[in-house]
Amino acid sequence: MGLGTPDSPSEPAWLSCADGQQLALTSPFNIGRSSRCRHVLDDAKVSREHTLLELDEVEGHWLVIDLGSTNGTYVNGQRIARPMPLKDGDEIRIGDALLVFHHPSMDPGYAADLTVAAQTEIAIVRKRCWLMIADVVQSTRLIQELPHAEWSAKLRRWVGECEAIVKTSGGLVNEYLGDGLLAFWLDTPAMETRIAHVLRRFGRLESESGLAFRIVCHYGMISVGGGISSGLEKLVGRDLNFVFKVEKTASITGRKISLTEAAARRLSALMELEPTGAFSVPGFEGMHTLFTPLSPTPLQQPADPP
Repeated sequence: MGLGTPDSPSEPAWLSCADGQQLALTSPFNIGRSSRCRHVLDDAKVSREHTLLELDEVEGHWLVIDLGSTNGTYVNGQRIARPMPLKDGDEIRIGDALLVFHHPSMDPGYAADLTVAAQTEIAIVRKRCWLMIADVVQSTRLIQELPHAEWSAKLRRWVGECEAIVKTSGGLVNEYLGDGLLAFWLDTPAMETRIAHVLRRFGRLESESGLAFRIVCHYGMISVGGGISSGLEKLVGRDLNFVFKVEKTASITGRKISLTEAAARRLSALMELEPTGAFSVPGFEGMHTLFTPLSPTPLQQPADPP
């Protein structure tokens, strides 16, 4: 089912609180225990930065995003695992606080479409996304050299560090790859700023596990299928295939962070980037240039052999 569009997406939206307070929403609107949040909740069950509400100006609706909180964000009683579209009257629970979302100008048919989409077990939509693969360098050698328990402990610690960066930025870990993971972010306004911050955090990360790793980031169009509120989406499409092929190529560069041309174009105004070479990618015509942030991020171990 295709989603419609609201009659007046620019009309004001707000949250109403149990004590009668009304909070006018301007995008982005973050909620948490930190004094830096737009709405502060003094509740031990609430994380410092717990939930984000953001207007998707392309689709014309508001999204609620859990920022990797410990106790979760709930919409109409269901814990959300990915960005969730909101409709007028939805109840958002954060800790002990119950907030009601209001956007009365939303077209009723559009709101009905959102309800169906949110409850559908399988739905396929085409979305522009940021894709990121993170994987451990020379994992095959490490698996052979390290005792199984030691390798597993190191990998779990590293995965936990990566998950924290992804989830606190509003992304989702979609798949675990044995020695790495695939994460994605639905493209929304100003997402470039968030992705640039994610890349800087990965660039600074010196894993407590002692494992060296590399990151490949791509921007493209993919098909997303699965339960909207479950976070069990199936990602498919040519761009997904491309980023996996590029991940194999990126090992040649010896760089910690590699960006495809599509990602580099979107981030060039926010980060200083340099090309690391042009490469052929199996199954894709022509040569494809990879880029890396100018800040020094060489791998601490030699790259895997091509």
